Amino acid sequence: MRTLVLSCALALSAAAQPPNLRLPDESTGIDGIAQTLISVFDQADVVALGEAHQRKLDSDLRIALVRHPEFPKKVRSIVVEFGSTTEQPTLDRYIRGENVSRAQLEQVWKTTTQAGNGIWDDPIYADFFAAVRDVNSKLPADARIRVFGGDPGPGDNRSREIAAVAVLKEQVLQRHAKALVIYGAAHFIARRRRIDFPTWAKTSES
Repeated sequence: MRTLVLSCALALSAAAQPPNLRLPDESTGIDGIAQTLISVFDQADVVALGEAHQRKLDSDLRIALVRHPEFPKKVRSIVVEFGSTTEQPTLDRYIRGENVSRAQLEQVWKTTTQAGNGIWDDPIYADFFAAVRDVNSKLPADARIRVFGGDPGPGDNRSREIAAVAVLKEQVLQRHAKALVIYGAAHFIARRRRIDFPTWAKTSES
């Protein structure tokens, strides 16, 4: 199951170095992997969970992760590639459990820079939002998870990576909180240098 997910645990602070962590043991199954990823938050502020787009196994893992009873005790923010920053108010209302029509909810992913290829129309992405909404319905208001769109949306020239970093800085790191980031695995491959969280963390705290 090691091909199921590329996970990277990164400690985002000026002084800390990324923790020395190993991928979860695939023999433990999805629930075991979820438990291991949750334990990573004891050492890291941000866990970046890469996916192969539209792969059901990856969807099953991230839903198992957010449904784990320990997850909301440690993590209150999730940044996703399949949501637009321009539709954050709509996403907030839906995740809080308010009445949001399907047409309104679809704008969360249909206003991303990748909407033209229809990739986010796969039901697994709406299923993830629904799972977080369901988890929140069982939590007190001050303990609920918030999901942030990381795609800059139309009219914004920033890359998806830079937009995600801006969200992390404003909504997570400056508040000394923790976050799960869900993006395509290629965004986290170090050799591509698409985004360097540790370097950004050091410069942003200076």
